[in-house]
Amino acid sequence: MKGTVGELGEFGLIRELTSRLTTTPAVRVGPGDDAAVVAAPDRRVVASTDILLEGRHFRRDWSTAYDVGRKAAAQNLADIAAMGAVPTALLLGLVVPAELPVTWPS
Repeated sequence: MKGTVGELGEFGLIRELTSRLTTTPAVRVGPGDDAAVVAAPDRRVVASTDILLEGRHFRRDWSTAYDVGRKAAAQNLADIAAMGAVPTALLLGLVVPAELPVTWPS
């Protein structure tokens, strides 16, 4: 495996992060493209994409990637619950410096 996220590249990082995910039948097209397709039987979708900014919402010197991911998920899932919706999928937007060690997000 490469040493930094920059060396691994966007699609390498996507493969690395998604290799451990489970899916649900509602997800018709999942990670790896620029968009996803999730079935919405009642034709209503509630989505949230709040981001966490390093230095403002977390610090890598005292947060693991797991901690940051959990906080991001909780924040977005709470927004969905506040709208009275039930989460069926989770969106992820990720911006990291190229020099970030590949071992941190894993």
